[in-house]
Amino acid sequence: LAHPDGEHGIAKAAARFNALQVISNNASMTPEQIVQGAPSEQMFGWQIYVQNQREKSVAMLKRINAMKDRFKFVCLTLDAPVPGKRELDEKSNFERGNNVQAAVTNNGDAQRP
Repeated sequence: LAHPDGEHGIAKAAARFNALQVISNNASMTPEQIVQGAPSEQMFGWQIYVQNQREKSVAMLKRINAMKDRFKFVCLTLDAPVPGKRELDEKSNFERGNNVQAAVTNNGDAQRP
């Protein structure tokens, strides 16, 4: 969120250290953008929040499954699919940039190419 390379930069760093990366459903980049150019042996996982409208989750899982050569597992998260109340951020007056947002819309489509 704080660097222009976003999660793609994390993927490059993970590759350098031969580490896996679990990508959040709330990532600021699309999964396609994040894994683009990663070494073939690099392992990714996808963290998914099941949405109230199940078809949204199904659409996202279909996208991830289409990249099964990149994504080796899915982490099912069982809490709220919205950002929580971050009291420490409030106390420190932390504000994320206005241009930072999840790259996947509520219907599972990418917001950006």
